[in-house]
Amino acid sequence: MEGMEKIKERILEDARREADKIIRGAEKEAQNILDHAEKTARQRKKALYEKAQKDSQEARRKTLAMAELEMRKGLLAVKQKMVDTAFERALEKLRNLEGKDYENMIMGMMEKAVETGNEEIILSPNDLKKFKPEFLSTVNQRLSKKGIKSNLKIAEETRNIQGGFILKGEGVEVNNSFESIIRMERDEIESQVAAILFGE
Repeated sequence: MEGMEKIKERILEDARREADKIIRGAEKEAQNILDHAEKTARQRKKALYEKAQKDSQEARRKTLAMAELEMRKGLLAVKQKMVDTAFERALEKLRNLEGKDYENMIMGMMEKAVETGNEEIILSPNDLKKFKPEFLSTVNQRLSKKGIKSNLKIAEETRNIQGGFILKGEGVEVNNSFESIIRMERDEIESQVAAILFGE
């Protein structure tokens, strides 16, 4: 698999690999939150019990429902933070890819993204220094074998992206940076990442 599918697979693979590590750290944090929540709940329960003796049955029900809602919101915030961390770590792992692994991934992404074969490739300043002329030659050869015009050029301008590239055609730019792809794909795979992290 190459391109976006490979990135999706890598994100899910990294999420699985990092799940235990994240969960261990999160369990401690979650335990502290739960301990605090239990203590608060006991105190609140005592106060609510005393208040409930004086208040009507409906007032007690509403107060208990609000306390439960607050606890649920707190748990949801912790879970969201863990999911955010998983995506941040996946982006960090992609950003830290080097050598042939990184080149092969970018080549695969370019093959999928190129439409006319006359586009310019805009890279990060770091990648512009890193990629040798042979890299572009290989991409053009691969395009040629697929029957696509092989006249890609690497632009002199750079963009502040964390990896990947921007494909510039006639008046159109397609953002294939890692952060853009992860942002676009997040809606699709966030539930899968959450399922891996929380067993839901």
